[in-house]
Amino acid sequence: RFRIGGGGRLGYMQPLGEGDFTRILPALAADAHRNGQRLRLIGLSDAGCETMRGGDCSEFAFDADRSLADYIYLAEELRTLPGRRFQPKRNHINRFTSEYDYRYEPLVRERFAECMRLEADWRQARAGQGHTAEMGAEQRAMQRAFDHFEELEMLGGCIYVGDKLVAFTFGSAVNDHTFDTHVEKADTAFEGAFTVINKLFAKHLPPQFTLVNREEDLGIEGLRRAKSSYHPALRLRKYAALKLAPDERAVRRLWREAFGDDDAFIDAFLIHAYDRRRMLVHVEASGLAAMLHAVPFECEAGRVTYVYGVATARDCRGRGLATELLRRAEAQARERGDAALLLIPADAALRAFYER
Repeated sequence: RFRIGGGGRLGYMQPLGEGDFTRILPALAADAHRNGQRLRLIGLSDAGCETMRGGDCSEFAFDADRSLADYIYLAEELRTLPGRRFQPKRNHINRFTSEYDYRYEPLVRERFAECMRLEADWRQARAGQGHTAEMGAEQRAMQRAFDHFEELEMLGGCIYVGDKLVAFTFGSAVNDHTFDTHVEKADTAFEGAFTVINKLFAKHLPPQFTLVNREEDLGIEGLRRAKSSYHPALRLRKYAALKLAPDERAVRRLWREAFGDDDAFIDAFLIHAYDRRRMLVHVEASGLAAMLHAVPFECEAGRVTYVYGVATARDCRGRGLATELLRRAEAQARERGDAALLLIPADAALRAFYER
């Protein structure tokens, strides 16, 4: 269990071990509930996602989170930077090596304090760029890693220019052929320091490691560009699973019936865009009979409301339920002072309906 991005929301990792891990999900859901939250599983593998989808987990929505995908590299390519596509990296290294008298050293306990000072300087330089929660969480994780470096069987390396530490990195083995780089920091005043520590650390890794996992980009655009520039052999998809509330499950059932979209599309909507405060509904004894999602946003015309996902259950059609929801949406938009109510009909029949 952890706090997502160092914030208030709790996330749970995929349970490890042999057998069907879905049996532990009720215990995790109860733990989340005791903390006033619902269960969020973060970082599910493809196999873990299939295990849940194949079991009795209909209460969950799943989404492949691009920001959580791990970047996996061929270790030999990181060691040698071969071919034209790595020419920019070699140029960075050549500039660094021609300008600085440097040395590579293994990361040992005596250097941890220097590393934390470099990390603090690196973090302070980026304090105004957002993501401060992630940075604070990373700092705490680094300190805990240093406190238990030997127990965790960590390996790391450093770059010094003279007596000054300008870069460091460390990680641990995932298995007997894949190494995971957890942290990499450098003083950006020394151009090329990131590239040099990356290459030399890969070079000093035991040769048994043929793959290097450099983890996810967290949706940070600069980090995404940097990780992509090393040409990963693959991006390992990971999923989020969210236990749905009863109203969300009702939306999913009606959405399937009305639109025929696949679960991946519906789940992405429920996880990223759904807000019950922006939803108008007609509910009967049989359940959700009609729905409309009113999404506010700003555009050149001013504040507008986008009408999305208007649907009526098959057995309830022809009774004017959707028309009544549209009238309510228009009344609310007028009360808010919106400039317009906006929608995009999906086909000719819907255009005829909305024109009325």
